[in-house]
Amino acid sequence: MEIKTVEAPIKKERVHYLDWLKVFAILMVFIFHNAHFFDFPDWTLKNKTESFGMTIVTILIYIWSMPLFFLLAGAGTKFALKNRTGTQYIKERAKRLLIPFVVGMLLLAPPQGYVENLSKLKFNKSFMSYYPYFFKHLSYNFSLKAFGDNTYHLWFLGFLFVFSIMALPLFIYLKKEIAGKFILKCALFCDNKGFIFLFAIPVLISHLALRVVFPEYNDWADFVYWLIYFIYGYMIFSHEKFKEAIIRHSKASLIIGILCLSYIIALLLLGYDVKWFIYPTYSVESIIYLVIYSLLTWSWVIFILSIGFKFFNFENKFLKYSSEAVLPFYLLHQPIILLIGYFVIQWNLSIIEKFFIISITSFILIIAIYDLLVKRVNFIRFVLGMKELKLSD
Repeated sequence: MEIKTVEAPIKKERVHYLDWLKVFAILMVFIFHNAHFFDFPDWTLKNKTESFGMTIVTILIYIWSMPLFFLLAGAGTKFALKNRTGTQYIKERAKRLLIPFVVGMLLLAPPQGYVENLSKLKFNKSFMSYYPYFFKHLSYNFSLKAFGDNTYHLWFLGFLFVFSIMALPLFIYLKKEIAGKFILKCALFCDNKGFIFLFAIPVLISHLALRVVFPEYNDWADFVYWLIYFIYGYMIFSHEKFKEAIIRHSKASLIIGILCLSYIIALLLLGYDVKWFIYPTYSVESIIYLVIYSLLTWSWVIFILSIGFKFFNFENKFLKYSSEAVLPFYLLHQPIILLIGYFVIQWNLSIIEKFFIISITSFILIIAIYDLLVKRVNFIRFVLGMKELKLSD
């Protein structure tokens, strides 16, 4: 007997807000990495002096940026599977993600490792000497943490490809009629006032189960945390009721997000020893923090989505240009920021002067490389995960 599939009802409209949200997210990540030279947490390259203000900037972006990125990727999967089989989808993901990942590891990761090792006095020869050194000294033992350290910003493509494979059976099942009814029930559940915030509970459970054991960035706690948001992205864009609930909870999500964020900033300002921000325990204060952090990230993601839904479902020339540039911009931005930042952070200037010099110079260089080279050459488009440029274009 043939199993029927069903598309949960969602209005037939151009979802330009998805493209706007992706552009917004990548620009915020760009700002985050420019500020990362000057905040308190460790990074590939660091300025000699650090700034509390820059730390607040990176915190404000960090709390929602990667969850939003993975949620939007899940939403993209929802639309990609509308007219693709599972096999076609995997092939498309391989072209879009695996090829840029491999090319990035060959061309974009080594320069980042080079300036890092120069800065930390671990290497003092030419880049040509360093290139084989980079691959020789990679950690080849399987570990998510090692994978993130080895691949710099390219880990995102690797995680996203694995998520796409892992979640594919679930997404195919969710297209079936019986699963469509389940999605409808979830959407109607969100219709109730405040119930949409209960979606933070699976996020909290993942933190409680894994964050104490795997506290490091890009380790298993982050892997499961971001996988949840990836699945949420697929579900949210499967039914119009989710969108309506998100819009209706826009103000509430902003208020909750501000209150949760204020709690974290207050602890920092009051000088509390907050090592459990990074290395949680099962102490009462740490569990309270994980509860607040789970609600914080979900609330900010909901608020940002609501702004996109309400105000950004339109297209213009800027969106047409920038939406296509999101992936190559992501691939190029960190190597260029680090190469420029390596020199600028050594200058005798204020932090704010260094920040703007690195930001403006790197942005201009990224756009110049993209516009003059990447977008115009089909081979480069292919290896950076873009669609082929047709003659009519």
